[in-house]
Amino acid sequence: KVSIVVPVRDEEKVIGRLLEALVRLAYPLEKLEIIIVEDSSKDRTIEICRKFAEEHSENVRFYHRSASNGKPSALNFGFRQAHGGIVAVFDADNVPQPDVLLNIVKYFEDSSVAAVQGTTCVINADENMLTKFLSYEEAVWLGDYLQGKDSLNLFVPLTGSCLFVRKEVAEGVGGWDEGCLAEDLEMSAKITEKGYNIKYAPEVMSWQEAPSSLTQLAKQRIRWFRGYMEVAAKYSSLLRKMEMRSIDAEITFMG
Repeated sequence: KVSIVVPVRDEEKVIGRLLEALVRLAYPLEKLEIIIVEDSSKDRTIEICRKFAEEHSENVRFYHRSASNGKPSALNFGFRQAHGGIVAVFDADNVPQPDVLLNIVKYFEDSSVAAVQGTTCVINADENMLTKFLSYEEAVWLGDYLQGKDSLNLFVPLTGSCLFVRKEVAEGVGGWDEGCLAEDLEMSAKITEKGYNIKYAPEVMSWQEAPSSLTQLAKQRIRWFRGYMEVAAKYSSLLRKMEMRSIDAEITFMG
């Protein structure tokens, strides 16, 4: 059984698109649940999500939180409600391909695999020159960099969306760090520290929005880089393990 957790806040323009894509996934209905964690939105997100959950009550559950404590907190809340052995995370601006779950479950047949990162493609690549450039950057980073690291059995980081993790592993490492700017990277570090493996899945695809202005891009990258530096400092002990994957993880953080 797979549980999909969707943390959402003030996403009235895109959340309906994601939810419709999730109920069209090619996966047995009795083995799928969708958990929407609405995090104190100020727009019509609450109304859209609640109506959708009522229309698909057989496998969609909606939770409204009156106060927002950030995405990691919403993820931890969603994980506590999940019944699936595998938990997937999609951001509100995503549009997953219908076969993502059919393609992902085979990776978890290997008991050493704790998590899998899927491929995210830029859905608004043709919006302007910046989004076109970012679509190329994303393709190279995933298709060459992450796939190369995976092929060499090195460290593969989770990127925040279109990710899949064993629920028992996430619980075993204490869930998501609610005080970290890069909660996905911090989860990757915890999983690696425990000796588990993270794989990259090139055929598991989801489309998502890229920043369409330099201001949006700067805010995004400053948050990412600060998050990477925080994790590099917190998990410097990985260097002492003298294992290729652990050393590569710390090099990735410090980069």
